[in-house]
Amino acid sequence: MKLDFERSLTCSFTGHRDIPDAKAAALLELLFKTIRTLHLERGYCNFICGGAVGFDQLAAEAVLAMRALYPDIRLYLILPFPGYDEKWESWQRDARDSLLREADGSIYMAKAHYPGVYYKRDRMLVNLSSVTVAYLHKKRGGTFYTAGYAFESDHEIINLAKELPGVYNTK
Repeated sequence: MKLDFERSLTCSFTGHRDIPDAKAAALLELLFKTIRTLHLERGYCNFICGGAVGFDQLAAEAVLAMRALYPDIRLYLILPFPGYDEKWESWQRDARDSLLREADGSIYMAKAHYPGVYYKRDRMLVNLSSVTVAYLHKKRGGTFYTAGYAFESDHEIINLAKELPGVYNTK
């Protein structure tokens, strides 16, 4: 797949894998609200996710739900390499496979794992978009790296964790 869409109309997502069950429904509502606002008020129609469990899958599911209401919305998955999900539970792979079937396109960053491939995928998410919607509440890991890269790139970041009571911290 050739990634051929307007960066100024593209939103990426980054977030932690661990979403407490007590926060998932509120986070999903924030995703719906944010996607709707970006689409209706700012013209965003392309949404890209990294294909990980947790926030990535939740964001992709929200985009697909919003696409049912707004058919011009598109979902693209930027995946690290084939087999990156081999240690996942079968239900997690099934959910990802469903997203792959429903997405408007997907691409792998590499043919196989190598050191740094996840960071390459994370930078690609930022480089292809003009705004990143994040679920960031830890100062470590891939989400923190991606948000830092976006910040250094003078990229707009919307951190949904700051809107969830009792989630955001600086550890």
